Amino acid sequence: MIKVNDILEVKIEKVVYGGEGMAYIDDFVIFVPLSCVGDLLKVKVISTKKTYARAIILEILKASDDRVEGDKISFKDFNGCDFAMLKYEKQLEYKKNMLKELFSKMSNENIENIEIIGASKTTNYRNKVAEPFFIDEFAKINTGFFERKSHNVFSNEKDILKSSIGIKITKKVLDKLNEKKFTVYDEKTNAGFLKHLIIRNNSNDDVMLAIVVYKKSMIDKLSSVLKSLYEENKEIKSVYISVKNSINNVILGDENIHIIGDKILHENLSGINFKIYLDSFFQVNLEQVNKLYDIALGYIDDKKEMAIDAFSGTGTISMLMSNKFSKVYAIEYTKSAVVAAKKTAKENNIENIKFIASKVEDKIENIVKYENISHIVFDPPRKGIDKTVLDSVAKNNIKNIVYISCEPSTYTRDLNILKEYGYKLKKIKAVDMFPQTHHIEIVSLISKDI
Repeated sequence: MIKVNDILEVKIEKVVYGGEGMAYIDDFVIFVPLSCVGDLLKVKVISTKKTYARAIILEILKASDDRVEGDKISFKDFNGCDFAMLKYEKQLEYKKNMLKELFSKMSNENIENIEIIGASKTTNYRNKVAEPFFIDEFAKINTGFFERKSHNVFSNEKDILKSSIGIKITKKVLDKLNEKKFTVYDEKTNAGFLKHLIIRNNSNDDVMLAIVVYKKSMIDKLSSVLKSLYEENKEIKSVYISVKNSINNVILGDENIHIIGDKILHENLSGINFKIYLDSFFQVNLEQVNKLYDIALGYIDDKKEMAIDAFSGTGTISMLMSNKFSKVYAIEYTKSAVVAAKKTAKENNIENIKFIASKVEDKIENIVKYENISHIVFDPPRKGIDKTVLDSVAKNNIKNIVYISCEPSTYTRDLNILKEYGYKLKKIKAVDMFPQTHHIEIVSLISKDI
């Protein structure tokens, strides 16, 4: 019987949905993160269940040919970069295989020929990062990543996701903070000052810099440091301090204080000018999101009817498809996102979008029941779509659904519900929004003959 702390020798047979390698000891399954098909590994069991165990790599005895240059380096076990050991063409192959298996198993759909749109820029593509501060082994203030299923923080010298300008500004910030000797928040003692460093940049490498702090004990000192960083680094255009007085898992604080520079960043996406605020959601990989939106819009014929953009965020998709419809209803729960969307639409002279600050499930029934809706675009969070929403859409015979998903497992669940009403999966593509990770985004057209 396999137990926690057992040391095993295993060979990885496949990589399953979620990105972990799978091996067998007799008929018992061992899941190993950060492994590749063909790896021969020495592993340590860290948890066990009735039918499977989970283990971490101690040693790569024989590296898979799928690894980067046969690299035997085992990347740290954290959520941000769990495919970094794979050659990029193998990352795409693994993702395609994971999708095919998931759709076959969960929805009885054959997507054998699904196309995955790869990225030309596979590293340093993230235009926003939020990293916790910690004190490293050299007693220096540093930023890093949370270990998987843990609040332990570590630094990774090979930061392959953060933008190049983000890496540069992070170093400048850390140098200043160490020079001035700030304290770092410790959640065990609920004491200390610095919590998170947030850096976001636009396609012109203009930077918004924010530091999240616990209460205001050293805020004047930090303001002075941030002003000097702004003066010394022309790329920094906007600076904030975000103050947290409460204890929770939300990164931004209760009060966002503008310190110096502009209050926003500007970004142009497909000819539409967007203003990005500190608390705005905006896609972190602009190259790939352009491809994703082009696919989604390609699934929509020019219509004179009306459409709904559900989970509309800051209104990006609503505005991109506004010229295809007489009217677009954009439904979004986050009020600040709706305010930003209204401003963006006004500044771009887009007048045929009705923005609604509400949960989708509270408003969609009346719209689909009383308006001439031909298309709905869904771009939900990872948890997918509430069943009541899908029921309302289906019962009112909305013909075309463009469904963008960042979580294929909940997508297949929602697809199954729609299939019960006679909908069929007509078109589907995948876009690799997050190279070096197991995550994959899908965009599809689901239709019903009426």
